[in-house]
Amino acid sequence: MFKQAQPILHSPSRLCQYYLETVYQRIAAPCPAPSTNKGLISETYGEVLYHSLCQLIHNYTFNENDILFDLGSGTGRIALPFFLLTSLRQVCGIEILPAPHHIASQAANIIQQELPGFYKNQRRLSFLLGSFLDIPIDHATVLFISATCFDPSLMYSLSKLINCLERVHTVFTLRPLPNLKRLVFKKVISLECSWDSALCYVYGYNR
Repeated sequence: MFKQAQPILHSPSRLCQYYLETVYQRIAAPCPAPSTNKGLISETYGEVLYHSLCQLIHNYTFNENDILFDLGSGTGRIALPFFLLTSLRQVCGIEILPAPHHIASQAANIIQQELPGFYKNQRRLSFLLGSFLDIPIDHATVLFISATCFDPSLMYSLSKLINCLERVHTVFTLRPLPNLKRLVFKKVISLECSWDSALCYVYGYNR
């Protein structure tokens, strides 16, 4: 009798993908809790597909002093690859919906127990429940904003916030940021998502 073929893992990205798939398969999704959002932030949910996110990650260099915040982090499927595939010192996701936040927190706990080597030199992975307009992110240097369903007023509020974040040098956002003064538009990248393809706008220093 032939044994079922195991997946062939040719690269760290493929290994990471396979591992994360097993992590999420072990997590039971909680029942959605009643919303406490007062209409300030969209609760529509979707995800950037893993292979597309990896292409973005591999096209940019992050160093051991960088701190990434994923605003609208959902179940953590963006934050976790950033933590496992880069040298970022800290990755933190902020999500307003309790159900996906619970899944992300469970995944992070599993990773910390099973892969302690990724936490050497005080590296950190965390997820926070709440509004990213209320939670302080002053120490962030890189932002990923899952903004496809954010309305114009929220994008304007995010621009005002980023203008005050002196350490932020790179922003990836799925909607353009109006009135951004500290950083300039650099390029646009097409990402494949669970609902369709989306454009990712990249902002950085004017060099």
